[in-house]
Amino acid sequence: MDGSKEVIQKLLDYLVWLQTPNESFGGVPICPFIKGDFESDRIKFSVYSQRHEKSLTEHITEYVESGKSTGIIVQLDPVRTTRKRYQRFVNKLMKEKGFGDYKSLVLDPLEDWSLAGIETRKMAPCVLINIGTREDFAKAAKYMTKTKYYDGFLLEDFKRLKPKTYRKRMKELNG
Repeated sequence: MDGSKEVIQKLLDYLVWLQTPNESFGGVPICPFIKGDFESDRIKFSVYSQRHEKSLTEHITEYVESGKSTGIIVQLDPVRTTRKRYQRFVNKLMKEKGFGDYKSLVLDPLEDWSLAGIETRKMAPCVLINIGTREDFAKAAKYMTKTKYYDGFLLEDFKRLKPKTYRKRMKELNG
Protein backbone atom coordinates (compact mmCIF):
# COMPACT_ATOMS: atom_id res chain seq x y z
CA MET A 1 0.00 0.00 0.00
CA ASP A 2 1.52 3.37 -0.95
CA GLY A 3 1.89 6.17 1.61
CA SER A 4 -1.19 8.24 0.73
CA LYS A 5 -3.48 5.19 0.56
CA GLU A 6 -2.14 4.04 3.92
CA VAL A 7 -2.85 7.45 5.51
CA ILE A 8 -6.38 7.44 4.06
CA GLN A 9 -7.06 3.90 5.33
CA LYS A 10 -5.73 4.77 8.79
CA LEU A 11 -7.87 7.93 8.82
CA LEU A 12 -10.98 5.93 7.91
CA ASP A 13 -10.16 3.34 10.59
CA TYR A 14 -9.74 6.15 13.13
CA LEU A 15 -13.04 7.79 12.15
CA VAL A 16 -14.86 4.46 12.49
CA TRP A 17 -13.25 3.94 15.91
CA LEU A 18 -14.35 7.44 17.02
CA GLN A 19 -17.95 6.56 16.03
CA THR A 20 -18.04 3.31 18.01
CA PRO A 21 -19.87 3.40 21.38
CA ASN A 22 -17.32 3.27 24.20
CA GLU A 23 -18.09 2.19 27.78
CA SER A 24 -15.49 4.64 29.17
CA PHE A 25 -17.65 7.42 27.73
CA GLY A 26 -20.94 6.17 29.18
CA GLY A 27 -21.63 3.98 26.14
CA VAL A 28 -21.47 7.03 23.86
CA PRO A 29 -18.96 7.20 20.97
CA ILE A 30 -15.83 9.27 21.65
CA CYS A 31 -16.98 11.57 18.85
CA PRO A 32 -20.73 11.01 18.53
CA PHE A 33 -21.30 13.68 15.89
CA ILE A 34 -18.91 12.49 13.21
CA LYS A 35 -21.12 9.58 12.12
CA GLY A 36 -23.97 11.81 10.96
CA ASP A 37 -21.61 14.19 9.16
CA PHE A 38 -19.73 11.29 7.57
CA GLU A 39 -22.85 9.46 6.38
CA SER A 40 -24.49 12.61 4.99
CA ASP A 41 -21.36 13.90 3.22
CA ARG A 42 -21.03 16.99 5.43
CA ILE A 43 -17.26 16.67 5.94
CA LYS A 44 -14.78 18.55 3.76
CA PHE A 45 -11.55 16.54 3.71
CA SER A 46 -8.24 17.96 2.52
CA VAL A 47 -4.56 17.11 2.80
CA TYR A 48 -2.04 19.76 3.81
CA SER A 49 1.74 19.77 3.88
CA GLN A 50 4.22 22.61 3.88
CA ARG A 51 5.77 20.85 0.87
CA HIS A 52 2.60 21.42 -1.17
CA GLU A 53 1.76 24.65 -2.98
CA LYS A 54 -1.55 25.20 -1.20
CA SER A 55 -1.29 27.04 2.12
CA LEU A 56 -3.11 26.15 5.31
CA THR A 57 -5.18 29.32 4.87
CA GLU A 58 -6.28 28.13 1.42
CA HIS A 59 -7.39 24.78 2.88
CA ILE A 60 -9.38 26.58 5.59
CA THR A 61 -10.95 28.91 3.03
CA GLU A 62 -11.97 25.96 0.83
CA TYR A 63 -13.63 24.33 3.83
CA VAL A 64 -15.56 27.49 4.78
CA GLU A 65 -16.67 28.05 1.17
CA SER A 66 -17.73 24.39 0.84
CA GLY A 67 -20.71 24.94 3.17
CA LYS A 68 -20.01 21.60 4.86
CA SER A 69 -20.47 21.42 8.63
CA THR A 70 -17.07 19.86 9.40
CA GLY A 71 -13.62 20.33 7.97
CA ILE A 72 -10.89 17.77 8.50
CA ILE A 73 -7.48 18.82 7.30
CA VAL A 74 -5.05 15.91 7.27
CA GLN A 75 -1.71 17.53 8.02
CA LEU A 76 1.22 15.43 6.91
CA ASP A 77 3.82 17.55 8.73
CA PRO A 78 4.36 17.14 12.47
CA VAL A 79 3.49 19.98 14.85
CA ARG A 80 6.71 21.84 15.69
CA THR A 81 5.40 23.28 18.93
CA THR A 82 2.87 22.03 21.43
CA ARG A 83 -0.50 20.94 20.12
CA LYS A 84 -2.17 23.60 22.26
CA ARG A 85 -0.01 26.42 20.81
CA TYR A 86 -0.57 25.15 17.29
CA GLN A 87 -4.32 25.06 17.87
CA ARG A 88 -4.18 28.68 19.10
CA PHE A 89 -2.18 29.57 15.98
CA VAL A 90 -4.80 27.99 13.68
CA ASN A 91 -7.65 29.75 15.52
CA LYS A 92 -5.81 33.09 15.33
CA LEU A 93 -5.14 32.54 11.63
CA MET A 94 -8.85 31.90 11.00
CA LYS A 95 -9.84 35.02 12.94
CA GLU A 96 -7.33 37.16 10.99
CA LYS A 97 -8.77 35.84 7.71
CA GLY A 98 -12.31 36.78 8.73
CA PHE A 99 -13.35 33.32 9.92
CA GLY A 100 -13.82 34.23 13.58
CA ASP A 101 -17.06 32.23 13.72
CA TYR A 102 -15.00 29.05 13.28
CA LYS A 103 -12.89 27.09 15.72
CA SER A 104 -10.30 24.35 15.33
CA LEU A 105 -9.49 21.31 17.39
CA VAL A 106 -6.05 19.94 16.60
CA LEU A 107 -5.49 16.23 17.18
CA ASP A 108 -1.85 15.19 17.40
CA PRO A 109 -1.21 11.45 17.79
CA LEU A 110 2.18 12.19 19.37
CA GLU A 111 0.67 14.19 22.23
CA ASP A 112 0.23 12.42 25.54
CA TRP A 113 -3.56 12.82 25.76
CA SER A 114 -6.20 10.65 27.32
CA LEU A 115 -9.75 11.06 28.58
CA ALA A 116 -11.54 8.59 30.83
CA GLY A 117 -8.40 6.45 30.62
CA ILE A 118 -8.56 6.16 26.80
CA GLU A 119 -5.82 7.53 24.54
CA THR A 120 -8.24 9.19 22.14
CA ARG A 121 -5.67 10.56 19.67
CA LYS A 122 -3.04 7.81 19.37
CA MET A 123 -4.84 6.08 16.47
CA ALA A 124 -4.92 9.20 14.29
CA PRO A 125 -2.64 8.61 11.29
CA CYS A 126 -1.09 12.07 11.58
CA VAL A 127 -2.00 15.55 12.78
CA LEU A 128 -5.67 16.29 12.10
CA ILE A 129 -7.21 19.74 12.16
CA ASN A 130 -10.94 19.50 12.85
CA ILE A 131 -12.80 22.72 12.03
CA GLY A 132 -16.40 23.69 12.69
CA THR A 133 -18.39 26.70 13.71
CA ARG A 134 -18.08 27.91 17.28
CA GLU A 135 -21.86 27.59 17.50
CA ASP A 136 -21.76 23.91 16.49
CA PHE A 137 -18.99 23.15 19.00
CA ALA A 138 -20.99 24.92 21.76
CA LYS A 139 -24.19 23.03 20.89
CA ALA A 140 -22.27 19.73 20.92
CA ALA A 141 -20.74 20.45 24.33
CA LYS A 142 -24.13 21.39 25.77
CA TYR A 143 -25.75 18.27 24.32
CA MET A 144 -23.03 16.05 25.78
CA THR A 145 -23.76 17.28 29.33
CA LYS A 146 -27.21 15.69 28.98
CA THR A 147 -25.73 12.24 28.30
CA LYS A 148 -23.56 9.84 30.32
CA TYR A 149 -20.54 10.87 28.23
CA TYR A 150 -18.62 12.44 31.14
CA ASP A 151 -19.45 9.81 33.78
CA GLY A 152 -16.09 8.05 33.43
CA PHE A 153 -14.01 11.23 33.38
CA LEU A 154 -11.45 11.84 36.11
CA LEU A 155 -10.94 15.19 37.83
CA GLU A 156 -7.76 15.67 35.73
CA ASP A 157 -9.82 15.24 32.56
CA PHE A 158 -12.17 18.07 33.52
CA LYS A 159 -9.26 20.33 34.49
CA ARG A 160 -7.67 19.79 31.06
CA LEU A 161 -10.89 20.72 29.30
CA LYS A 162 -12.72 24.00 30.02
CA PRO A 163 -13.01 24.21 33.80
CA LYS A 164 -15.85 26.77 33.84
CA THR A 165 -18.06 24.50 31.76
CA TYR A 166 -17.63 21.56 34.10
CA ARG A 167 -17.50 23.35 37.47
CA LYS A 168 -20.46 21.42 38.92
CA ARG A 169 -19.00 18.03 37.96
CA MET A 170 -15.57 19.02 39.32
CA LYS A 171 -17.13 19.89 42.70
CA GLU A 172 -18.82 16.47 42.76
CA LEU A 173 -15.49 14.75 42.11
CA ASN A 174 -13.67 16.85 44.71
CA GLY A 175 -16.22 15.76 47.32
